[in-house]
Amino acid sequence: MMNWPTLHLCIKKAKESGKWNGKDYTKGFVLSEDKNTQDFKVEVYDYDPTKIELFADRAESIMFYYDRVFEERKMVARPKDATSPTCKRCKECFMREACWNIGRGKVRIDINND
Repeated sequence: MMNWPTLHLCIKKAKESGKWNGKDYTKGFVLSEDKNTQDFKVEVYDYDPTKIELFADRAESIMFYYDRVFEERKMVARPKDATSPTCKRCKECFMREACWNIGRGKVRIDINND
């Protein structure tokens, strides 16, 4: 199964290595099976970079800030509307405990442990 993010990453890596010919990774498919009847269907589609744009930008942003944590030891700044750990914005955030130093708080990440 190849999906748009996978196609995007394959094209990106091929471009970086200088081996993309403009045709590879432009078609994808989804293989689906009905577990009750075991009928299956195949959906073939063309890669459309406009449909992945928001997801790709978000993924690249996440990777940038992830790398920054280890290189510069800086976390992303808390948003201005994040007023307390119980506010609506923070309540569902996965980093709430580390950001506000509550619960488990900040957990040291050993960057030398491979």
